[in-house]
Amino acid sequence: MSRITLDTPKVVTKVNTFTEFSIKDIRIELNNTARFIVILYGADNLVDVTEIAMTTEEYNLWGSDDNYVINFLKTKLQSS
Repeated sequence: MSRITLDTPKVVTKVNTFTEFSIKDIRIELNNTARFIVILYGADNLVDVTEIAMTTEEYNLWGSDDNYVINFLKTKLQSS
């Protein structure tokens, strides 16, 4: 079936509540940045998928502790 155009555009605002996340994919540019594809879950169902990027300064703080990434993502998700 082809798409049908509305006579007047409809704007829908959704409120999503999520309580958990998982990391689906990580793209790294060595010594520069990282991008994370994050899946958000609420009440045992998928709520949204988002991408979160690390700046060079944030990336340089990563070091060898992967807990840094988890805390970084939690902070970004809770502040957005």
